[in-house]
Amino acid sequence: MDQEKSKKKTHSRKPAHQNTYAFKHNKNSALTKKIEKIPVSNLCRRCTEKILWRKQYRKYKVQNHLSRCTVCQEKAIPLAYNIVCDPCGSKTSICRMCRTKLTFATTAPLAHVLKSQAASKDQLVGQGLSVDQVVDQAMDQGVIQIEVEDCYSCEDETCETENCTPRINKEE
Repeated sequence: MDQEKSKKKTHSRKPAHQNTYAFKHNKNSALTKKIEKIPVSNLCRRCTEKILWRKQYRKYKVQNHLSRCTVCQEKAIPLAYNIVCDPCGSKTSICRMCRTKLTFATTAPLAHVLKSQAASKDQLVGQGLSVDQVVDQAMDQGVIQIEVEDCYSCEDETCETENCTPRINKEE
Protein backbone atom coordinates (compact mmCIF):
# COMPACT_ATOMS: atom_id res chain seq x y z
CA MET A 1 0.00 0.00 0.00
CA ASP A 2 2.81 2.40 0.86
CA GLN A 3 4.51 1.71 -2.47
CA GLU A 4 1.41 2.71 -4.42
CA LYS A 5 1.15 6.02 -2.59
CA SER A 6 4.81 6.86 -3.14
CA LYS A 7 4.51 6.18 -6.86
CA LYS A 8 1.49 8.46 -7.28
CA LYS A 9 3.08 11.52 -5.69
CA THR A 10 3.95 14.21 -8.22
CA HIS A 11 5.32 17.67 -7.64
CA SER A 12 3.48 20.42 -9.43
CA ARG A 13 5.77 23.27 -8.43
CA LYS A 14 8.90 24.34 -10.29
CA PRO A 15 12.34 23.28 -9.00
CA ALA A 16 14.03 25.50 -6.44
CA HIS A 17 17.23 25.83 -8.49
CA GLN A 18 17.15 26.05 -12.26
CA ASN A 19 20.86 25.37 -13.00
CA THR A 20 20.85 27.82 -15.87
CA TYR A 21 24.66 27.90 -16.21
CA ALA A 22 27.51 25.45 -15.69
CA PHE A 23 29.67 25.62 -12.59
CA LYS A 24 32.82 27.73 -12.99
CA HIS A 25 35.19 28.30 -10.14
CA ASN A 26 37.63 31.18 -9.82
CA LYS A 27 40.53 30.27 -12.11
CA ASN A 28 42.72 33.01 -10.68
CA SER A 29 42.64 31.93 -7.05
CA ALA A 30 45.82 30.62 -5.45
CA LEU A 31 44.17 27.35 -4.41
CA THR A 32 42.91 26.63 -7.94
CA LYS A 33 46.37 27.23 -9.39
CA LYS A 34 47.89 24.95 -6.74
CA ILE A 35 45.35 22.20 -7.51
CA GLU A 36 45.95 22.45 -11.28
CA LYS A 37 49.70 21.90 -10.78
CA ILE A 38 49.19 18.62 -8.88
CA PRO A 39 50.02 15.71 -11.25
CA VAL A 40 47.57 12.90 -11.95
CA SER A 41 49.66 9.84 -12.78
CA ASN A 42 50.04 6.14 -12.00
CA LEU A 43 46.27 5.72 -11.69
CA CYS A 44 43.80 3.59 -13.62
CA ARG A 45 41.40 5.25 -16.04
CA ARG A 46 38.49 5.24 -13.59
CA CYS A 47 40.49 6.86 -10.77
CA THR A 48 42.03 9.38 -13.17
CA GLU A 49 38.55 10.45 -14.26
CA LYS A 50 37.49 10.78 -10.62
CA ILE A 51 40.44 13.02 -9.77
CA LEU A 52 39.96 15.16 -12.88
CA TRP A 53 36.26 15.57 -12.03
CA ARG A 54 37.18 16.66 -8.51
CA LYS A 55 39.63 19.20 -9.91
CA GLN A 56 37.12 20.51 -12.45
CA TYR A 57 34.30 21.07 -9.97
CA ARG A 58 36.51 22.29 -7.12
CA LYS A 59 35.88 19.22 -4.95
CA TYR A 60 39.59 18.26 -4.77
CA LYS A 61 40.99 18.64 -1.27
CA VAL A 62 44.72 19.30 -1.05
CA GLN A 63 46.53 17.05 1.41
CA ASN A 64 48.62 18.89 4.00
CA HIS A 65 50.43 15.91 5.53
CA LEU A 66 51.87 12.55 4.48
CA SER A 67 49.49 9.59 4.44
CA ARG A 68 50.29 6.02 5.40
CA CYS A 69 50.80 3.47 2.63
CA THR A 70 48.53 0.42 2.88
CA VAL A 71 51.27 -1.88 1.54
CA CYS A 72 54.43 -0.91 3.46
CA GLN A 73 52.71 0.94 6.35
CA GLU A 74 55.07 3.95 6.07
CA LYS A 75 54.04 7.59 5.88
CA ALA A 76 55.15 8.27 2.34
CA ILE A 77 52.12 9.46 0.33
CA PRO A 78 52.10 13.21 -0.39
CA LEU A 79 49.07 13.21 -2.74
CA ALA A 80 45.43 13.23 -1.68
CA TYR A 81 43.18 10.21 -2.37
CA ASN A 82 46.17 7.85 -2.90
CA ILE A 83 46.53 4.83 -0.63
CA VAL A 84 49.71 3.28 -2.08
CA CYS A 85 53.10 5.01 -2.19
CA ASP A 86 55.02 5.29 -5.48
CA PRO A 87 57.72 2.67 -4.68
CA CYS A 88 55.15 0.04 -3.65
CA GLY A 89 52.89 0.88 -6.59
CA SER A 90 55.69 0.65 -9.15
CA LYS A 91 56.94 -2.67 -7.71
CA THR A 92 53.54 -4.32 -8.01
CA SER A 93 52.24 -2.10 -10.89
CA ILE A 94 48.93 -1.29 -9.22
CA CYS A 95 46.76 1.81 -9.20
CA ARG A 96 47.75 4.17 -6.36
CA MET A 97 44.10 4.83 -5.49
CA CYS A 98 42.10 1.60 -5.90
CA ARG A 99 44.89 -1.02 -6.06
CA THR A 100 43.74 -2.59 -9.35
CA LYS A 101 46.37 -4.06 -11.68
CA LEU A 102 47.63 -1.49 -14.20
CA THR A 103 47.31 -2.89 -17.74
CA PHE A 104 46.59 -1.40 -21.14
CA ALA A 105 42.88 -2.03 -20.65
CA THR A 106 42.81 -0.14 -17.32
CA THR A 107 45.18 2.76 -18.08
CA ALA A 108 44.67 3.65 -21.73
CA PRO A 109 41.85 5.99 -22.76
CA LEU A 110 38.61 4.11 -23.36
CA ALA A 111 38.53 5.02 -27.07
CA HIS A 112 41.93 3.36 -27.65
CA VAL A 113 40.89 0.21 -25.78
CA LEU A 114 37.66 -0.11 -27.79
CA LYS A 115 39.53 0.43 -31.08
CA SER A 116 42.08 -2.26 -30.24
CA GLN A 117 39.32 -4.70 -29.26
CA ALA A 118 37.45 -4.00 -32.50
CA ALA A 119 40.65 -4.46 -34.52
CA SER A 120 41.40 -7.80 -32.86
CA LYS A 121 37.83 -8.99 -33.54
CA ASP A 122 38.17 -7.95 -37.20
CA GLN A 123 41.43 -9.89 -37.50
CA LEU A 124 39.79 -12.99 -36.05
CA VAL A 125 36.83 -12.75 -38.42
CA GLY A 126 39.14 -12.09 -41.38
CA GLN A 127 41.14 -15.24 -40.67
CA GLY A 128 38.04 -17.32 -40.01
CA LEU A 129 39.35 -18.53 -36.64
CA SER A 130 37.62 -18.79 -33.31
CA VAL A 131 39.00 -17.13 -30.20
CA ASP A 132 40.05 -20.50 -28.76
CA GLN A 133 42.02 -21.32 -31.91
CA VAL A 134 43.83 -17.97 -31.79
CA VAL A 135 44.71 -18.46 -28.11
CA ASP A 136 46.02 -21.96 -28.86
CA GLN A 137 48.17 -20.60 -31.71
CA ALA A 138 49.54 -17.83 -29.49
CA MET A 139 50.39 -20.35 -26.78
CA ASP A 140 52.19 -22.56 -29.33
CA GLN A 141 54.22 -19.58 -30.58
CA GLY A 142 55.09 -18.53 -27.03
CA VAL A 143 53.29 -15.17 -27.24
CA ILE A 144 50.94 -16.04 -24.37
CA GLN A 145 52.04 -17.89 -21.28
CA ILE A 146 49.42 -19.23 -18.91
CA GLU A 147 50.40 -20.14 -15.38
CA VAL A 148 48.64 -23.27 -14.22
CA GLU A 149 47.86 -23.28 -10.51
CA ASP A 150 45.53 -26.26 -10.34
CA CYS A 151 44.99 -28.64 -13.23
CA TYR A 152 41.66 -30.36 -12.65
CA SER A 153 41.09 -31.43 -16.25
CA CYS A 154 44.11 -33.74 -16.30
CA GLU A 155 43.31 -37.43 -16.68
CA ASP A 156 46.87 -38.69 -16.91
CA GLU A 157 48.43 -40.21 -13.82
CA THR A 158 51.90 -39.00 -14.78
CA CYS A 159 51.21 -35.37 -15.52
CA GLU A 160 54.22 -33.16 -16.29
CA THR A 161 52.58 -29.98 -15.05
CA GLU A 162 53.64 -28.72 -11.65
CA ASN A 163 50.88 -28.28 -9.06
CA CYS A 164 48.66 -30.71 -10.94
CA THR A 165 45.92 -32.52 -9.10
CA PRO A 166 44.71 -35.29 -11.40
CA ARG A 167 41.03 -36.11 -11.38
CA ILE A 168 41.25 -39.88 -11.46
CA ASN A 169 39.14 -42.02 -9.19
CA LYS A 170 40.92 -45.30 -8.61
CA GLU A 171 38.77 -48.13 -7.44
CA GLU A 172 40.94 -50.81 -5.90
